[in-house]
Amino acid sequence: AEMAVGMGFKVVFGLVTDVIKALRMLFLDLIDLAIAGLVIVYVALRMPAVTDSADDALRVVGKLGNIEWTSRDLSLSQKTSQFLESISEINDLLAWQVILDRLCTFVLLLSLLRLLKCTSMHP
Repeated sequence: AEMAVGMGFKVVFGLVTDVIKALRMLFLDLIDLAIAGLVIVYVALRMPAVTDSADDALRVVGKLGNIEWTSRDLSLSQKTSQFLESISEINDLLAWQVILDRLCTFVLLLSLLRLLKCTSMHP
């Protein structure tokens, strides 16, 4: 009877071990898919940001340069408003870059963790 219980325990333990291994492989496959998907998303978001950055910078700097500070037709509050709107646009552009940089950092961190897992000595 004890031998049957011991054999049953080995069978159950073997099944649990196999299930854990299968879940681990599934998890690693999902991580690989997530990394690939995030890389595609990052490239899709970064490319327009890079290609449009010169135009955006020229547009914003042009607005700053076109503020007529010496004009008597505009009040100081109008000039200040134009200046602050341009600064707000610069902040928006920089905030978008920060978001993209954080996404890149996250993707690189996931890739590093995956690399460490793939090169580990133990299965």
